[in-house]
Amino acid sequence: MGVVIAVIISVMPVVAWPWYMSGFNFSHSNDILDFLAFVFPVYIILCAYLAYKCYNVRHEITYILLSIMWLSYGAALFL
Repeated sequence: MGVVIAVIISVMPVVAWPWYMSGFNFSHSNDILDFLAFVFPVYIILCAYLAYKCYNVRHEITYILLSIMWLSYGAALFL
């Protein structure tokens, strides 16, 4: 049950993603940056799903995926 709460808490910042994207500068000509900004929520949801599914077999992989997810949130702030 604890991993379900951890996964849900880890996905909750995606709810604020439209607010973050409203302040995103689309006037630059960097297509890779635009792609990363649009794909990030999909990546987070996929990572959370995989972390939840892995928990029954390998607890360590779940914790690694959740850690990478939170590091990705930190990196996304620099976009």
